[in-house]
Amino acid sequence: MARDRGSTDQLVDPSGGVLRGDVFRFLVSQEASRAIRYRNFFSICFVEVDSGVGGLAGRSHEFVRTVCQVLRQQIRDTDPVGLSPEGVGILLLHVADQFALGIAERLRAHVRHVAIPTGFTAATEHITISVGGACFPRDGQTEAALLTHASRSLDVARRRGGDRVVYDPTAP
Repeated sequence: MARDRGSTDQLVDPSGGVLRGDVFRFLVSQEASRAIRYRNFFSICFVEVDSGVGGLAGRSHEFVRTVCQVLRQQIRDTDPVGLSPEGVGILLLHVADQFALGIAERLRAHVRHVAIPTGFTAATEHITISVGGACFPRDGQTEAALLTHASRSLDVARRRGGDRVVYDPTAP
């Protein structure tokens, strides 16, 4: 049976080529339910281009898509990626807290070395990212608790000057 391409296109945000924000949130909710039932763990990363270079807001579709592709290259194909108000959300399935922190650090380090086309001219720029994360069950057991924790962690990473990873917003 042929897949209905139109139905899958509705799940993807055209600017980034990744899942729409509402679809990403739904997957986080489903994974939290599954993790409770099967006693699994997972982690969430929110990634934002540091404000010194303008973040993702107002950027060209090409820029956003390229940033998302660069991030996708550094994670497993099975880890969902979606846009969110915080930036780019990554759901790291079956990844515990210390491993999630390592993955987030690898993302941050890799992005610094990639020249990303601005989309308006032939020019490229090097960017930095801030990453905020949350781990199930340590940081919460519901979609809302996990997303809030990850968002707070991202806010702390930004306030501390960007180009960093924060999984514990209360740590100095």
